[in-house]
Amino acid sequence: MIYLIISTIIDQLLSTNITNTYQKLNYFFPLILITSLPISYLLTKNKIIFFIAIIILGIIYDLLYSDIPLINLYFLILLTLIIKIFYQNKKPTTLNITILTLIGTITYDLYLSLILILTKSQNITINDIIYKETHSLILNIIYLILSLIILKSRIFGSRKSLNKKY
Repeated sequence: MIYLIISTIIDQLLSTNITNTYQKLNYFFPLILITSLPISYLLTKNKIIFFIAIIILGIIYDLLYSDIPLINLYFLILLTLIIKIFYQNKKPTTLNITILTLIGTITYDLYLSLILILTKSQNITINDIIYKETHSLILNIIYLILSLIILKSRIFGSRKSLNKKY
């Protein structure tokens, strides 16, 4: 849970301090909270508290970043449910965490772009989305790699000790 809170704070700090735009599209938008969800899910033992924290962080995320109410909350809940379903039948591996992170960040950008197009808030093209994706993924992959290095023993080590008990 602490990792999730720290990730949210880092997300806020980076998003307020990094303001590079391309045709009115913030392309270096850190999605640290979304990047941290697969790891946070594995680190949190009580999943009910985790889902409550996601709801609270989704509301905070909406208040900070969105003009459309509950848009981020819906996405974070959906992504958390996808992560829960994904991990029911699979062991956590570096590849699985990376795949979930990529799916989360890419899907979030596509989801947000679709909503902005449907509400006619911005005129976004496919090239704008691709440009934003490539620049946004750089920062998020760096954060994922650092998180995996720092938390490797907590993510994978605790899993090995559970297998030894049974």
